Amino acid sequence: MTTLRFSYQTKVEFSGDVTNHAFLLRSFPIEEKGQKVLDLMHTNSPIVTGGQYLKDGFGNTVYTGRIDRGHDSFTYKVIGTVIRDDSKKSFEKPLPSYRYPSELTKASPEIINFHKNLNLPSNHYEAAKIISKAVYDYMIYETGTTGIFNGDVLQRQSVYMEVTKLKEALLA
Repeated sequence: MTTLRFSYQTKVEFSGDVTNHAFLLRSFPIEEKGQKVLDLMHTNSPIVTGGQYLKDGFGNTVYTGRIDRGHDSFTYKVIGTVIRDDSKKSFEKPLPSYRYPSELTKASPEIINFHKNLNLPSNHYEAAKIISKAVYDYMIYETGTTGIFNGDVLQRQSVYMEVTKLKEALLA
């Protein structure tokens, strides 16, 4: 049995005020056989009124909300403790849509080229930091692309980088 303390924080900064900002966060550990959440604290800024915790189709906890008033940044943080006992976990067969290789998860040439240009170290943590910065540097902001009013929003340059495709490129 292992006790793990975790902390995760993300901040999104807009170049101007946005309003009518709807969001869904998927940053909470799952409670399942072999893993028990002991404590969990979630905060966000600006403060959301009327937000709610729900379960998605896979049983994961998600938090959804909306901020109608103007704001130029959005920050959320999740801190907690879980106990893991992998001897009690039953490892289910993955859904076909997530099994490799498949046409749904095959890395596109753009993703493969993106990965080749990163020169990643063998340390997974350092590699994740490099990937995160490279994705951030690759994105551009364009006003009015999603219907969020009066602000700039994240827009991909040419390819939507799906996590499964990036993962396959990293494993290649």
